[in-house]
Amino acid sequence: VMNQHRGLVYKKRRDILSGISEEEIIKIIKSQVENIINFHMAEGGEWDREEIYQNLKAIFSLSDDDKEFLTVNSDSRKIVDYYQNSAEKLYLQKEKEIGIETARQVEKLVMINILDNLWTDHLEDMEYLRDSVRLRAYGQRDPLVEYKNESRRLFKDFLANFEARVVSVIFKVALPQNFVAPKPVAPASFA
Repeated sequence: VMNQHRGLVYKKRRDILSGISEEEIIKIIKSQVENIINFHMAEGGEWDREEIYQNLKAIFSLSDDDKEFLTVNSDSRKIVDYYQNSAEKLYLQKEKEIGIETARQVEKLVMINILDNLWTDHLEDMEYLRDSVRLRAYGQRDPLVEYKNESRRLFKDFLANFEARVVSVIFKVALPQNFVAPKPVAPASFA
């Protein structure tokens, strides 16, 4: 199980280092916006519109008009589309302000940093899970099945947490006035 997790994380890491595209970032942003809205929309019940607004506002800046849109509309697809488009516009505006090349470098650094930190936490969680699954054998449960099920859930949480943190940080990144993006360095050849 750990080898599968490790392989997937290292593949994700290589993909990030080889270059992340604007479309991939926008896809992650839109996915996160939709997750937040869907989480707070109760099936057949009353939506927690204030909670939706506050959670989205914690990620990117929203105006009173954005809050008004949420209160007057009840079509969930319209609401998701509206906030996804707002997030995309803000992202593209931020990208234009700092420059496309600089944005890619910053995104790469942010994503690698978050991935590495979450991976370390995931390794600790898996170690704790291994210890706790042993105790489940006393409850007449197959420890291997329990470990696989719990590890799958932990890995899904790990990936969801990665995307949530990336989106949250990307909108908050601010560069100093005199920032100059580092030039990519060619790998040294050993001859």
